[in-house]
Amino acid sequence: MQHTSRPSSSIPPNEARDALVGALEKLMQAMAHEHQELLKLLECKRDAVRKAEMKSIGDITEQERRIVRRIEEMDRHRRELLRRIAAAIGAPADEPLRVSHIAECVPEPMRQELNEAAQHLRERVHAVREVSSIVRAAAEALASHMSGIMQQVNWALSRAGVYGSSGRVAMGTQMDFCVDLKT
Repeated sequence: MQHTSRPSSSIPPNEARDALVGALEKLMQAMAHEHQELLKLLECKRDAVRKAEMKSIGDITEQERRIVRRIEEMDRHRRELLRRIAAAIGAPADEPLRVSHIAECVPEPMRQELNEAAQHLRERVHAVREVSSIVRAAAEALASHMSGIMQQVNWALSRAGVYGSSGRVAMGTQMDFCVDLKT
């Protein structure tokens, strides 16, 4: 399917279409805001991972989940708006509807505002993906490091001369233990 740009002066006003497109623009702005909040949390999480603050990592992860749930709900609403806009502009229902196609069907200044909202959202999504992959790699490195420490502690304690249940020094046997790494 090929779309051709029409001059905005030839696009007739359509209140229903314009209201749907306005709602889409506002929704994309809200989604960009939520992605920005997620980006801030990821930066905090990166600092928490760097400092190995496990409680902070857990708290931040819970906040992330709440934001992601809001974004998912907004995305469901966005898909519904796109379905309704497709019908309003006569776009085929079986093809994906791109914001650029919608923008071609609305007059200025709505066209520019819609394109700007879409671009801002794309930038936020890209930034979240980028920082998220960095934080994920750092968290995996921390987990690997902590696992290595626990293996070393396990090795040292399993070979230590400790008293077993018989009252004798148990050498080389596996011993159950708990280590407090904070104190």
